Amino acid sequence: MGRLWRCAASLGAAGLGVLGLGVLGLGVAPATPARGAVPATAAEPATPTAGGTATAGGTATIPPTLAAVPVPLGAPTPVTVTRLAVTTTAPAAATAGVAYRVELAASGGVPPYRWAVAAGTLPSGLALSPAGVLSGVPGTPGRTSLTVVVTDSSSPVRQRAAALLTVQVNAPPFAGQASSNWSGYVVASPGPLLTEASGQWTVPALTCAAASEAGLATWVGIGGARTGTSGSSGMLLQTGVSSDCAAGAQVETAWWEEFPSEPNGEVAFTGLQVTPGDVLRGTIYQTTGGAWVTRLDDLTTGLSGVMVTGVGWGISVDGSGTFSSEGSTAGLSYAGGTSAEWIAEDYEQAGALVPLADFGTVGFSSLTTSLPSWSLSGADAVEIVQGGNVLALPSAPGPDGFTITAAAPTAAAVSTG
Repeated sequence: MGRLWRCAASLGAAGLGVLGLGVLGLGVAPATPARGAVPATAAEPATPTAGGTATAGGTATIPPTLAAVPVPLGAPTPVTVTRLAVTTTAPAAATAGVAYRVELAASGGVPPYRWAVAAGTLPSGLALSPAGVLSGVPGTPGRTSLTVVVTDSSSPVRQRAAALLTVQVNAPPFAGQASSNWSGYVVASPGPLLTEASGQWTVPALTCAAASEAGLATWVGIGGARTGTSGSSGMLLQTGVSSDCAAGAQVETAWWEEFPSEPNGEVAFTGLQVTPGDVLRGTIYQTTGGAWVTRLDDLTTGLSGVMVTGVGWGISVDGSGTFSSEGSTAGLSYAGGTSAEWIAEDYEQAGALVPLADFGTVGFSSLTTSLPSWSLSGADAVEIVQGGNVLALPSAPGPDGFTITAAAPTAAAVSTG
């Protein structure tokens, strides 16, 4: 907009004659004295003083404003550029599987700004645009820290500013059930008894340094699930492995179990030595002759633990149809169940739950059942809740299964079952 022009103070008549005609040099000749007359003395130009008024004798003063240092017409107005800074300190939390959008903000410098990730990585499913928009559909829940940098448009030297941000991705609201000891998925039959269920998983490595005496059981089963407020899906027939921290070291035990039964308790396959990292496949099925079979195949070693109701249990080699007997199951029968389960369990010992071991994450895949049409849904999920805290949480179902993650204690949204 520039500065306003201000008019000078009026000058006296005498000063005007000198300044306007003599000084400005407009080409007007001075008056010629009459012939024979003595020429009059010419008035001296007005001498500026600080007062801004005309004085006797033909002098005049210039107003102080006209005496200030002049600014050339059209000179640019000085611009002050402030320091560039990232003002977003804590982006809003995201939810796994839900569309997310946050605009990062900065102050100072000269817009427009350009944004980039300088160090670290964004949560899976999220991306940062050059305009500073963090968006996408996040996948796995968790907390991620990264450094972002913003560059302004200053010239000739651009400013840059960086900030460490933490992006929290929360698990979606849990749509399943809570249990004090089971975590995984339970699929109920709409009517008929199941005659087969199977699944595959890798034996997890426990963090025994965190708890020298703790445990976890991972297994596949039929029956034993709670239905409604007081019902049951039948007796539980299962096979799997117990992973225990004993004196700070991890110990594995492969087993089968019918619950409840007399005597009640799991039966170990003493000839099946399992170690962390082994890939296991558990299968429960009914034969055409009516007998029930539990089979735990160690796909890493080629050994299997097999139990046949009314016959016995023992060790089979490389999937053969026979096994070396370790005991008899004479008199044992199974009536079937109306649910299939793939579970990580905080099991009981001496009538009390053992401390749940930190198992990290375990995944179940290649799931099968005898149901003609079925799939996993969020309502089939089960989480372990103890004392109002979630200790183990299953993921959303994927195309081939799901994972279960040991969680740091967090407040549960549902009560224990």
